[in-house]
Amino acid sequence: MISRFLLVPAVWSYAIVNYVVIVVGILGTYRLTRRFAVRHWIALGAAFAYCTSLSVFGLLGFGGMLYGALLLPTLAAIVGYTLDRLGHRSRWWVLGVAAWGLVLVSMLFADGYTFMMACLLTGSLVFFNSWGRWRRPSTWFSYVILFGVVAGSYVAYRSVVTNAGAWGEDSLDKFRAFGLDLSTLFVPSNQVWWAKLLGIGQDSSALWGDGSNSVYNMLGVLFVLLAIVGLICHARSVRREVVALAFAGTVALVFALGPALKFMTLFDPALSDAATSMPAGAGILELPTAVLFEKAPGFEYMRAIYRWVLVTRLAVVILAAICIETLLRRKRAGLAIVLAVLAVAEVSFNPVAVFNKNVENAQMIRSFDDDVTTPLAAALDTDERVIFVSGTAKSNDYLSVYLVPTINVRSWNIGNDKALRRARAGWSEEVDFLIARQPAGDELLDASLKTLTSGEADAIVVLDFDLRNSAKSWPPSESFIERGQEISDTYSADARFAVEEHEYFDVVTLSR
Repeated sequence: MISRFLLVPAVWSYAIVNYVVIVVGILGTYRLTRRFAVRHWIALGAAFAYCTSLSVFGLLGFGGMLYGALLLPTLAAIVGYTLDRLGHRSRWWVLGVAAWGLVLVSMLFADGYTFMMACLLTGSLVFFNSWGRWRRPSTWFSYVILFGVVAGSYVAYRSVVTNAGAWGEDSLDKFRAFGLDLSTLFVPSNQVWWAKLLGIGQDSSALWGDGSNSVYNMLGVLFVLLAIVGLICHARSVRREVVALAFAGTVALVFALGPALKFMTLFDPALSDAATSMPAGAGILELPTAVLFEKAPGFEYMRAIYRWVLVTRLAVVILAAICIETLLRRKRAGLAIVLAVLAVAEVSFNPVAVFNKNVENAQMIRSFDDDVTTPLAAALDTDERVIFVSGTAKSNDYLSVYLVPTINVRSWNIGNDKALRRARAGWSEEVDFLIARQPAGDELLDASLKTLTSGEADAIVVLDFDLRNSAKSWPPSESFIERGQEISDTYSADARFAVEEHEYFDVVTLSR
């Protein structure tokens, strides 16, 4: 939409959205931190500490949730503003409610995880702001706004996404595996610069889960100690918001644990065939919160439950900022600066490694564009409907999200697991077979013929690479190339199809 409205390439539209969200996230975190009676430069430092934290950095591969993570503190700042305006009976509360609704509905469309986190954080702010003020009309009105905005966001979402697809609920074994291991809050992984440098990073592959639930959690000993001091020594004028933030961070930490308590709990092949499926009893103890992940609305879909630590991270950063402000007010500027620098350094990722990786990724994208994007754009007409076939059983086609808008075509293929489930609910049997199976022989030809003659697709693009795995490395492996060539040979041997051959893909249409 942005690409077509502004008449810019699709890649530019992605970049515009990214930069806007990043700026809004930094400004929102700054404004939220300023609400806790800290000076400008401390609030700005806290904003960068959160927005560049491991928890946020670990979401770079999850675009929707990255947006939600950056908007979370912005939403909290807006809620605080709205509650202030209500308390002072200012008509500007209307503006606050409008911004509240806009940000929350944007978070829901981007990612369900951070929408749930937003409900916890905003609910905590409303509750503790109203505590002891039950006779004020503004107190009850704030609850009307809270429930109204949440309900309105959900209604708006369902009015657009009318068919949510068959997104399945995971077993408790999945939640146990992806729950937070408490040791990862304080034991560094190789994503922390000094642990990587010294070669002492924790081996995430030895823990339960898929690794993503272990490497980005570190809060740091010093950061947590500063946060505890900030919780104790905060200014009385911001006590309600401090308690609300600490409460939300603590509850989020409990949620992040999942159904089982783990501390350096190693994956045991004798208990399970996969590290992503942890049976009952494999942890230190089973937690009573298990019922949440079976019964509570929304929770049953949050398999990567460790991500709740994002709210805890936000609370720790802001409470630590309050501690630094307290030290400055007590004329301990030198100590405050040293502690702030050490706290950030303790949990920072390796910027040099990140820079080098980004350079490598940029080179890979340029190579992919030269090999695939440019020739594919020339081979297809604008708005042509295509199906990408790569011969792999998995159908989570991440690269299609880049290819389709870049070359201005339409496709049934899509990336992102939940988006895939929603889209797949509307696929025909033939489309599902071509994308999500391993098509071959007469079944491949029959499904392709029916799809092309029915108008579901104008062309079938056979790929000599994988739309998921090739997003991580280029050029493709020989196994992908061979599989693509086998499929193309099947089409070429049938006179009903015309095959236009290219180096890394072939375009299949009906013979004329």
